[in-house]
Amino acid sequence: DESDDKAFDKATKNLEKAKDGVVKAQEAVDEVTVSVDAARAEVDTARANVETVLAAAASAGDDLEGISDDDLPAAVKERREFHPHESPWQMTAPLILLSGAAVIAGVMNLPFSKDLHFLEKWLEPTLYGNKHKLGLSGSELWILAIIAVVIGAVGIAAAVAIYLQRRITAEKVELPILARGWRYDEAVSDFMGGPGRKGFDLVAWFDATIVDGIVNGTGRLVRTAGGGLRTLQTGLVRSYAALVAVGAVGLIAWFLVRTTF
Repeated sequence: DESDDKAFDKATKNLEKAKDGVVKAQEAVDEVTVSVDAARAEVDTARANVETVLAAAASAGDDLEGISDDDLPAAVKERREFHPHESPWQMTAPLILLSGAAVIAGVMNLPFSKDLHFLEKWLEPTLYGNKHKLGLSGSELWILAIIAVVIGAVGIAAAVAIYLQRRITAEKVELPILARGWRYDEAVSDFMGGPGRKGFDLVAWFDATIVDGIVNGTGRLVRTAGGGLRTLQTGLVRSYAALVAVGAVGLIAWFLVRTTF
């Protein structure tokens, strides 16, 4: 009848939807399978690269620099061939101009070239009146100039010994010192975790024991005194009369002692 036909049509539509869902699920499974295969291939390639590097390192012994590029896989070779590059001219040109101006300004302000002190004379209308107040002398300028020249000479000599003459390998300087940020973070960590931590603990103890002890002790003292005085405030007239009598007797006794002795 008509109701059976409608039920059959509805069941047919549901079956078609289920088939579509199965097809989509199969497509998703296929995509996941392809991704897994690709990931497995990358893992196999990485494992092969690691095994190649380990084999080359084992054959070279402790001399890792002796490993040739032919012994390395392509991916590792690309990473090894990476070197820091020079900055473009848009960055180097301003630095060259600034360095040249710095050299000229330094020569103009040398102590023995007084006739070239244009910058100093340019500031004389503003700073001349304060020169005598500061008490600057030529010896102080010479000392500062000598210190600056010595520091610059040491830096130049170190650069020549490391990068030009190769007397000192750059790895001994760059890796342990420069690559670790002059050990600044390590120094801060050691200080904060060592004597700094003890100092902080001492400050925390002083704050919790001494400072808070004074504040809390004052509050406890006032509370204790108030509790003791509260026992005297009974609200009974006879108690107050007794206290007045005791006070009067005390005053009389004190007066007699003062007048007698």
